[in-house]
Amino acid sequence: MTTEPTIETLMQAAVDGQLTPSQKDRLNRHLVAHPTDRARLAEMIRQAEMVRASVPQPDPAQLGRLMRGARGGTSHAGFGRLAAAVAIFALGLGSGLFLSRDSATPVTLMAQAPVQAAAAHALYSPEVLHPVEVFADQRDHLQTWLSNRLGASVIAPELGDTGYRLIGGRLLPLGHGPAAFFLYENESGDRLSLFANLTTDPAQTSFQYRRDGDLGIVFWQDGRWEYSMVGRSGRQVIETIARKAHEELI
Repeated sequence: MTTEPTIETLMQAAVDGQLTPSQKDRLNRHLVAHPTDRARLAEMIRQAEMVRASVPQPDPAQLGRLMRGARGGTSHAGFGRLAAAVAIFALGLGSGLFLSRDSATPVTLMAQAPVQAAAAHALYSPEVLHPVEVFADQRDHLQTWLSNRLGASVIAPELGDTGYRLIGGRLLPLGHGPAAFFLYENESGDRLSLFANLTTDPAQTSFQYRRDGDLGIVFWQDGRWEYSMVGRSGRQVIETIARKAHEELI
């Protein structure tokens, strides 16, 4: 018995340009009758194009816009941090290697995820209007979308009594693959993020902590999943929340 793909699956396939002619006809019929889905698909395609545009070799014009945006939206100190994040994104996406902001020493792909997680947090957590691509009021859509793009079930963990609530998430590039980025906020406006990606080298690791400027990063691996929790709180706070997230994810 052959089961037809769901409309959600067809929409994601349309974003990826992988629809067969018959699937395209079926989706078009659905979109004609469902304008909300038509608008949502247009937004998904727009977001995917934005992500794809950031994956190849960094474009000087795009980097310039990011830098000007950073300069206009934050303090001098914050600009330096964001500029570093933009540079790390650009270098990492283009070469598969990342530069440590502390030492400018090339690090291999093994250490790529926590570095990229810190860069993503520095870049997106100060955003007021567009911190995420999909907000928490569309949690199911967010998880389905990211699961389809990563090729495995992705969960945005509840952080419960830690006081942090999910704002939403976005799709990000990591090397030659995708990663999921979830952003949280507490009542004081403090934000932390969870960066999740798949690796080809399954392993189980303990929680590892590192400090990068004013950011604390807790990294751990559970099977094929690598997780990086990033925030500006102290080590104990971030580790406690990371353990809470880990409990939700296992």
